Amino acid sequence: MRKNNDFQKPSQEELDAVRRYEHANRNAYFDAEEFAMIVEHYLDKDDDYKASEALKAGLRLHPDSEELKLKEAQMLFVSGNYNQALKVLMNEVNPDDSEALFWRGNILVQKGEIEQAVAVFDKLLEQEKNDEYFDDLCYDIARTFKNEEYFTFALPYLEKGLKFNPKNTNLLFHYITLATLLTQYELAKKLINRILDDNPYHQYAWYLLAEVCIFQENYPDALEAVEYAVLLDKKDFAAWRQKGRILYELKRYAEAVVCFKRMLDLSQSFEVHAEAYALIGDSYEQAEDFETALYYYQECIKINQILRVDDMEVLVACLYCMLELERYAECETFAEKLIKQYPDVSDIYCYYADACLNLDKDEKAKNAYQKSLELNPNQPSSWVALGNIYFETDDFEEALKCYLKAYDLDAETENINLFLAMTYYKMGEEKNAIKFLTTAYNANNQSVNVFLEICPEGYEFATLFLENLNSNNDEK
Repeated sequence: MRKNNDFQKPSQEELDAVRRYEHANRNAYFDAEEFAMIVEHYLDKDDDYKASEALKAGLRLHPDSEELKLKEAQMLFVSGNYNQALKVLMNEVNPDDSEALFWRGNILVQKGEIEQAVAVFDKLLEQEKNDEYFDDLCYDIARTFKNEEYFTFALPYLEKGLKFNPKNTNLLFHYITLATLLTQYELAKKLINRILDDNPYHQYAWYLLAEVCIFQENYPDALEAVEYAVLLDKKDFAAWRQKGRILYELKRYAEAVVCFKRMLDLSQSFEVHAEAYALIGDSYEQAEDFETALYYYQECIKINQILRVDDMEVLVACLYCMLELERYAECETFAEKLIKQYPDVSDIYCYYADACLNLDKDEKAKNAYQKSLELNPNQPSSWVALGNIYFETDDFEEALKCYLKAYDLDAETENINLFLAMTYYKMGEEKNAIKFLTTAYNANNQSVNVFLEICPEGYEFATLFLENLNSNNDEK
């Protein structure tokens, strides 16, 4: 446990002790406090091995040092030996020592013993209530709860810290994060505005305000906030990405593309470039410029190949663009390749089926739709497409099963009432045919014409249907 976030910059005393230790011979002497600083230094550097070696050396020289025993408990905690760490804290040091209480509270949180942890931390805060770094201690305790996703238990400690020091930005930003995670968006905005009232040029605060507005789906306000974030730091590619996301949600796709392209200018990272290409591709796809979308998706794939990363969503998006561009053979070939790579992704089979259907490969299409629906049965449009294949081969019983599945999932599926009417008519069930044809006609009075195009033998049935329909309307 460090005070005032000292871990960010080691003291000169600590650096001198480490330098002496690293160049010392076996007979060199270090007191317990120096060993404690050396151990802490290596822990801050995430060098657990050197920390452990320094601790062993220190305990050999100072076996009764409580300061080093506390470091031993800390290291046991870091390595996950919670029960051993507790044993040291309770039996080998003063259990009411502030640092002992801090690590005991941490261990109890890790063990899920939250009520006991709260009691220990509250005792610690009572002891340290007059300490000048009380707010930083509250921050450390809150972070302990947050890291283990006990968000509501973290909040009181943030409030206590802010009451002690309202200007502590670490506490404020932590509070904002927790409020957002707990969907307390208005509280998060109120806290951000506290920062902006004090410093209207705080770029990260404007960025966070935009983020909270995005969670609220308040995209106009989000755009206003992110404009300030970009203005204050025109080289922050994350702010440009955020602005692009907001413009995308506002369906201002050309402007979103400009923002995503700025990411390419501002970062040399392959990962960032792959993400930007995917976002640009998605924007063009939404704008229905499928040719350009496909180009950027393919650029993303090239970088992912260098990174040895597979972005399945981008690969599937390529299939969709190929279908929209009526490049059915290319879509079929690419889908067959993806099926080998992702045999359990229903969308790939669905797009593969669509391509095969347009290439008059009905049997392959039928098998692909069946596989897609086996993986994800909640696809009304795919049930309709499969039903259409059965209908065209006069397998009306199977067609009906598929159409009814689609209807059960979504009674508003396009043309589903017309498909059911035609299938029931083909099966000789005129009562059901009239029921669904009526619904189809009420939605679109051209439905009867479509019915007759597909079922020309039903002319007499359709004529009688219209006569009865008109007669009923006249009576009304």
